[in-house]
Amino acid sequence: MNKLLTTLLVLTAMLAFSQSAYAVAVTNNDTLVINVTIQLDTLLEIEWDDGAGGVADDYAPRTWALGTAANVALSGTYDTQSDDPLALDVLNSSTVIPMDVTIQIDDAAGGWTYGLAAGADTFTLGYSINNGGSYTNPALAVVGNPGTPVALTTMAIGATMNFELEVGTPSSVTTTNSGAITVTLVGSLP
Repeated sequence: MNKLLTTLLVLTAMLAFSQSAYAVAVTNNDTLVINVTIQLDTLLEIEWDDGAGGVADDYAPRTWALGTAANVALSGTYDTQSDDPLALDVLNSSTVIPMDVTIQIDDAAGGWTYGLAAGADTFTLGYSINNGGSYTNPALAVVGNPGTPVALTTMAIGATMNFELEVGTPSSVTTTNSGAITVTLVGSLP
């Protein structure tokens, strides 16, 4: 009887081990894993908007040739809404995200410099994002010099921002009677 009991215990242990091995095999093979990577087409883009749904993907630089149609004098103030009008509406044509828009400028060619107040060979530059209602003349970061571009606004997807410029001409000039100023608007992730 002892031998029978020992054989029965061995068979029971083998059966338990066998079922355990089978259960582990099923557990290890009844699950499949799929790793999915998704990359959205996060097109971050601003463009000019003519307000009539006109030219798509309009990124060409705009030129405000102040002085070609209006008389420009020393110590004068001129804006894109009234003097040699120029439509500068900006469209956020991003596909999936809003964006922050900043502004920065280069010093003018010919020796003029940007300042908070007009002076000898010094011009001012202000901007408006409320249809020319009021112009802000901040200490804009000059390209190539230390400083951070000035934040204008955060634009929602598909939003249009009216953008106007105001230039204050130097009070006197010693180098040249003309200057070329580059204004850059930059869209970035908020």
